[in-house]
Amino acid sequence: KFPHARLTGWLQPGEIAQYARKARALIVPSRVTEPFGLVILEAAMSGLPVIVSDSAYLSTDVEHLGFGRRFSVNDPHRLVELLEMFSHDDSLIEKMSHKAYEHAPSLCHTAASWTDAHIDVFNQKLSRASVPSSRQLEARENALRGIPSHSQFS
Repeated sequence: KFPHARLTGWLQPGEIAQYARKARALIVPSRVTEPFGLVILEAAMSGLPVIVSDSAYLSTDVEHLGFGRRFSVNDPHRLVELLEMFSHDDSLIEKMSHKAYEHAPSLCHTAASWTDAHIDVFNQKLSRASVPSSRQLEARENALRGIPSHSQFS
């Protein structure tokens, strides 16, 4: 029924781009929960519309932001409808591709925002840590060396 559809299975990283460049959409038919679904965002950030099962946590975002559609794994007829729609409606694919470029990045961190988030965590942890005074550090160092502290002579 869909002669141009390709079921590739697992691909090596270097092979993915060659298929993605020719694809009209990525289909993620997971039957089990997809807690994040990185492949969904990777496709969308590349401008590739997606069809995802509702077991992916991102499925409502995909549909709401307009770069894909969702379906229930218990409703194979809906998946067939979506495949037919995506295979024939060039205007829809173009609109979703533009929306994917525009909105997908809002669902994930950039390298800079990941860095900032990690620095924030470290700063929070450091602000709660007690920092010993230079006198306390000296006393610890002397104790390790076996030198009595000044407080013992007072």
